[in-house]
Amino acid sequence: MLRERLERELRILSEKGISAYFLIVWDFVNWARQRGIPALARGSGVGTMVGYTLGLSNACPVKYGLLFERFTDPDRSEYPDIDIDLCQDGRAAVIDYVRRKYGHVAQIITFGTMKARAAVRDVGRVLGLPLAETDRVAKLIPEELNITLERALEQEPDLRAAYEGDARVRRVIDNARVLEGQARHASVHAAGVIVATRPLHEIVPLYKQSGSEDVVTQWDGPTCEKVGLLKMDFLGLRTLSTIEKAKRLIRETLSEGAIWEAIGGGISHGGTEARRGRGGQGGEEKDGEDTGGTPVPLGGVGGKKKRDTGGPPVPPEAGGGGRRGGSSGGSGGGAGGEDPLDLDRLSYDDPRVFEMFARADTTGVFQFESGGMRRLLVEMKPDRLEDLIAANALFRPGPMDLIPAYNKRKHGVEDVPRIHEIVDRYTAETYGVMVYQEQVMQIVHGLGGVPLRAAYTLIKAIGKKKMKVIDAERERFIAGAVERGLEKRKADELFEMILKFAGYGFNKSHSTGYAIVAYQTAWLKTYFPNQYMAAFLSYESRAQKVEDWIRYKDDCRRTVFVNGKVGVEIHPPDLNKSDADFTVVFEEGEPRDALHGHVRFGLGALKGAGEKAVEAIVGERKKGGPYRGLFDFCERLAAGAVNKATIEALITCGAFDGVHGRGQRAAMVASIDAAVSAGQEAARDRASGQAALFGFGSGEESAGAKGAARGEPPLARAKPWDMGEMLAKEKEVLGFYVSSHPLDQHAGTIGAFANADTASLKQQAQDARVIVGGLVKSVRPIVTRNGKSAGSRMAIVSFEDQKGTIEAVLFSETYGQFGASLVTDSVVFLVGKVDHSRGDAQVIVDRVVPVESAGAFLATGVEVEVKDDGESGAARGALETIAGLVRSVRGAEPGAVAVPLRLVIRSGGRRYDLACNGGSQVTATRELIGQLRRVVGDGAVRVRGGRRVEVAEGKGHHRGHREHKGRQGGGGGGESEY
Repeated sequence: MLRERLERELRILSEKGISAYFLIVWDFVNWARQRGIPALARGSGVGTMVGYTLGLSNACPVKYGLLFERFTDPDRSEYPDIDIDLCQDGRAAVIDYVRRKYGHVAQIITFGTMKARAAVRDVGRVLGLPLAETDRVAKLIPEELNITLERALEQEPDLRAAYEGDARVRRVIDNARVLEGQARHASVHAAGVIVATRPLHEIVPLYKQSGSEDVVTQWDGPTCEKVGLLKMDFLGLRTLSTIEKAKRLIRETLSEGAIWEAIGGGISHGGTEARRGRGGQGGEEKDGEDTGGTPVPLGGVGGKKKRDTGGPPVPPEAGGGGRRGGSSGGSGGGAGGEDPLDLDRLSYDDPRVFEMFARADTTGVFQFESGGMRRLLVEMKPDRLEDLIAANALFRPGPMDLIPAYNKRKHGVEDVPRIHEIVDRYTAETYGVMVYQEQVMQIVHGLGGVPLRAAYTLIKAIGKKKMKVIDAERERFIAGAVERGLEKRKADELFEMILKFAGYGFNKSHSTGYAIVAYQTAWLKTYFPNQYMAAFLSYESRAQKVEDWIRYKDDCRRTVFVNGKVGVEIHPPDLNKSDADFTVVFEEGEPRDALHGHVRFGLGALKGAGEKAVEAIVGERKKGGPYRGLFDFCERLAAGAVNKATIEALITCGAFDGVHGRGQRAAMVASIDAAVSAGQEAARDRASGQAALFGFGSGEESAGAKGAARGEPPLARAKPWDMGEMLAKEKEVLGFYVSSHPLDQHAGTIGAFANADTASLKQQAQDARVIVGGLVKSVRPIVTRNGKSAGSRMAIVSFEDQKGTIEAVLFSETYGQFGASLVTDSVVFLVGKVDHSRGDAQVIVDRVVPVESAGAFLATGVEVEVKDDGESGAARGALETIAGLVRSVRGAEPGAVAVPLRLVIRSGGRRYDLACNGGSQVTATRELIGQLRRVVGDGAVRVRGGRRVEVAEGKGHHRGHREHKGRQGGGGGGESEY
């Protein structure tokens, strides 16, 4: 079957003149992998046996039911695409290789068009509309793909009201309508490259961007393809870079024996993947043979492998086979051994990996990180690769509605419907749900007798609503289905179902390739969590703003190791332990295995630390040994390598704490000038051949060796920073707090009373009721221009917790009532509802509760425990005092709540709940709770949270926001320590 499929594909490719295309792709992928640049096919190219045999893709088309006809067929005139994902760090080198080898190569131009929001912003700027007002109007346009201003005016009442009620807004929108859809600017396509057989200027107009020598076409991609030019997509995929860096960190930090010990039975060589030859360019490899050199991870068609027999890997020292591990240019296992990190030899059925998916511990797992996808995983509980493939395809608008049916059928809650043997066979792996385009093609072909190439044409026609093609194929399908035993009525119903499914069916070839990559990342995280998360954070910190990636640092605390240990520890920057990127560090005496060590923050992630400065710091440390202090640091680095701003950044973020101590940060900053001057003088001495300023010996000795013979000069005297100042400086340099967090002292209170945080708001439904606790970072008052509150002030608040930052909106009435509580850096609770209408999740605030008053407004109960020793009468006295306090408590603030008081007596090892007369209720003010704790002790008074979020109808709300009075916000229900 495999050979037959391969020969059929080769024949079609030859007849269509595509063979050279495959060989060119094979050539640059091979070149990349030999140089440690991972490369992998994506999209419909994954469904070709030729691509799989050449090693371009990671999934056997026969095993996973992928169709060559999804890629191309004899009747299709357009050229197919083999999209290649490349390690983003090596993508430019691969394009340069193709340009040098094939000569007639150019990148493709792309034109940025004026979408609805962009048109409004540009026109508003030209017409002089205030920036804040322009931004408000632009954000009223719904975040919908390819939405037009006309449709936005129909869908969004607030935008229509602004258009009809404000002449300036109407003028902006009317002008923007004219410009909407026009080309705004030209740039270089992120991935597209064309290759020709003769000089490109003879075929296509070209140009060079200002300041660049790279040749770019003046025609866009589709136009270049229409004139017969070969277009290739070189796509940068950060995940491939992360995988490669993780493997490199594993090899650098663990011995080969420790790696084998970590994976245990983690690699199984069963299945087609394992038997595929990826070790060389043909020929035969024998057990126990070490071929040496850099592995070439692309197997030739004629290569032979000794068949695997399945089961766990056998370490080289135990007499394992001699197969070479390929996998993206990494080094092989030991002498004569296979590579334990060859991910292409995974069997994709490891229960531990699927346990990670089932509990949604998927931070850093490709394609499975979002909150919505995590909810899907918890409900689906995937236990096979086919579930991951389906999850990738289902988690999109449209097919998302099918997720509940898939999950219910998977878990036996709902029966899988039976339609016809052919239909049932092709949808068996997805429990009767048509998820993929390939399934639709197979059903149309198998049941209706429609050729596969025509079935693909039908799918495209359905997507483009070409009714002439659809109606023609309907007749052919129904006739074929009836001939194969299906009633005409049911055949017609099935075709209607196909029309629905095909409209959003996903390309299974693409989903399969990406599901395999997802499994590989999950496997690395399962068995090497420290190394994988260090690699992941390295790339995320380069690619995103701090507020976007820092949540991953907190997610690391929930990562589960294979031995049950919870939490990847991330330690702050350290001058003598950190590298440029995040890395894994073992403390002295700590076992060097996959279960120990910690992730150390990378110096390259610091604000103000340039790449060259970090390279100089790390390079000198590796050459001359650890730095002994600030003066030693400045003396050893070459003049100009590190400036004063970088040194101050290193000090304020704590990188020098390991040599001078955290309490000396102010003194270190005060000593920077003296240390830099000493370093400059030392550099002059070295240049003239003299000994170091504070060192001994000849000028040929290393700076590190000289430094060992002397002590550090004393630091300047300076008043130590208090904790608030220290944290503020850390936040400025790192983008987050290291030593502690201003919210740490309020963690108990926030945990008890908040039911959401800034990270989870993105996954909350529109208008969901929430209580969020955190810091007020800034308050921006705005004068309202329209509506009943025109001329009054509202406010936009920047609000932060330990998970991130959001904006909160207080409309006029709410701001007037609670504005005094919004003091910068104050800790408060925001009570309100989630709003997604302006893009990023916001909170429309109904009430602001200072953290000191949280109990009075947000508590659900108070419990007081009294210990009775049976002799002293202390318990009776305490109860009388408590009764007096409850009776004499002063009136609470307006809006405070009275909650049940529960008394608990502990006597003789037993617990007695005391019934209070009339169901006594109290308001849990800070004053009352403090007095109760003075009577019975701190740990004996517990304030419970979990309050329902109820807000008065219409209070402080903007027009258009519906109120959900009394809706439960899903509370924490914890206990407060405030």
